[in-house]
Amino acid sequence: MRAVDLAVQHEWNLEREPERHKATAHFATRTIRTPPIHGDLELAVFVHEGGHLESPMGDRDRIDNELLAWRWEMKMLGFRWSGAMQHEMEACLRTYQPLRIKTYQDLQLMEAVFAEGAEQAGPARSETMNRTAIGGNGQRTYVRRTAHD
Repeated sequence: MRAVDLAVQHEWNLEREPERHKATAHFATRTIRTPPIHGDLELAVFVHEGGHLESPMGDRDRIDNELLAWRWEMKMLGFRWSGAMQHEMEACLRTYQPLRIKTYQDLQLMEAVFAEGAEQAGPARSETMNRTAIGGNGQRTYVRRTAHD
């Protein structure tokens, strides 16, 4: 799957973004501002932004919008979804804590998307979070395990 094919198929407008790891989607103009795509990480960020255009939600303060965009991306990329993309997704979603992950349900929804991505990437290529606990002090504690643990 090439980025330009997705852009044509979904009628997205594209603009070049000079910053390497920054991409944005503008729903009103169906425009994705993206750096050049040289590999899986840039493709992951680009297709994720497309997910915002194709599965938009009104409330930008909730994690649901991000999760829908990542799920849409995994569906579009299919077998192309890789361990590197999985790692990028997990790293990006963790930046929303605690701003958008406000409840235990939000945390469970995020974990479900992690699990979906890990399964799609394959167990040998993906490091995934197998267990999450909420500590007694209310702080989230993450136990990360690889497929080899």
